[in-house]
Amino acid sequence: MVRSHSAAVAAVLFFVMTSLASAQAAGDSTTNLDLSPGTPGVAADTSLAREIAMGDSVRAMLAQDDSQTQVDQAQLDSLQSMLKSDRSSAPRAAAVSRDQAAVAQTQHAIHRDLARDKHARTRLTSIEKKIKKAQAPVKKAQASSRPAASSR
Repeated sequence: MVRSHSAAVAAVLFFVMTSLASAQAAGDSTTNLDLSPGTPGVAADTSLAREIAMGDSVRAMLAQDDSQTQVDQAQLDSLQSMLKSDRSSAPRAAAVSRDQAAVAQTQHAIHRDLARDKHARTRLTSIEKKIKKAQAPVKKAQASSRPAASSR
């Protein structure tokens, strides 16, 4: 029994580490934005900076929630396996009912995580739209202020 729990814990840790690594590799949204102090309008626009920070915060929260959902899913798989084992072995009503309660609780946690993720993704989409809308005039001004390429 102890070996099966250590294998489940090892699997959970593996999922968490790969999720965190992919989230770090993805980076944040500010890498493709020109936020240098010389950019007209951007440095002074604290609203835009706040929206960008909010977007990064929501992305980090989503990465953490995705990791937690994977952990919960691995735990659910483990609990369902234990429940199946308890049902097939000598009838032990207490163990079966305990496992059923744990499965139900974990399923509820997964559903709650998924609902929170859906809400956060909707919020992130809204934030990204606000950022693009706020940056459109700045990018347009930058494009018009560049000298036209001369043809020879």
